[in-house]
Amino acid sequence: MAISNVALDYHEKMFPGYQSKFLETDPEFIERFDNFAFDEVVSQVRLDDRTTMMSHLAYLLGCQGVDEFRAMLPAALNFGVTPVEVKEIVYQAVAYLGIGRVFPFLHVVNDVLTQRGVALPLEPQGTTITGNRLVAEEQTQIDIFGEGMRGFAQSGPEENRHINRWLSDNCFGDYYDEFTSRDRFLTRQDWEGTFPVTHGSQDGRRERPFSEKNGYTWEIEVSDAIRDAIRAKGVGASMNPMTEEEAASKAGVLRGRGRPGGGR
Repeated sequence: MAISNVALDYHEKMFPGYQSKFLETDPEFIERFDNFAFDEVVSQVRLDDRTTMMSHLAYLLGCQGVDEFRAMLPAALNFGVTPVEVKEIVYQAVAYLGIGRVFPFLHVVNDVLTQRGVALPLEPQGTTITGNRLVAEEQTQIDIFGEGMRGFAQSGPEENRHINRWLSDNCFGDYYDEFTSRDRFLTRQDWEGTFPVTHGSQDGRRERPFSEKNGYTWEIEVSDAIRDAIRAKGVGASMNPMTEEEAASKAGVLRGRGRPGGGR
């Protein structure tokens, strides 16, 4: 058995001119891994290469694969993921994983960008300020999940109400609205930075696909992102992925419910 032409071509696109040291130290392993990850898996996934790389970075964040994240970040940049998008993936992960898990990844991003000659800090991308982020987030949640989210930040038992407010002003106000530099609805790229983080985390529950925008839903991307997760998490940790039909069914249930996960 040898590394297939498909795997060789994909590897060259990711890392032009680079030869893995594993070809010398672990030739049998790298032959089988490359053929599986960069031929079988990528041939099955229907996401474009750029979106796949965004998903892959987010999965590596979720499963805490910091060394592989450092190795794959240049490939993501070579595939057209921008420095702003890389930063956004890492920033949004803080809301789901916590700064304790994200801290080393932020340092990796800064190191790699600096090595590639990218001046830091990047241009500001913020669209909200502390004073209006709660108002902005409510509209974002309504746009994504429906009218059932109106007043969510002020809902629930008084002793727990601050949790709903934090979910609103921090998770959505500080991250979705503040750092999402594209349109204010949930786009495919925003989803790619969120679902893989939560699915990639071993203690994260199996997240539901998000709502639709302008008639489009991302059920197929849910299924394909889980397929791509096999490269980052392995087959065993990615067992029982959602089919497209199951993802579509769950998306319909979510839209009917109004609030994500039934509210908190």
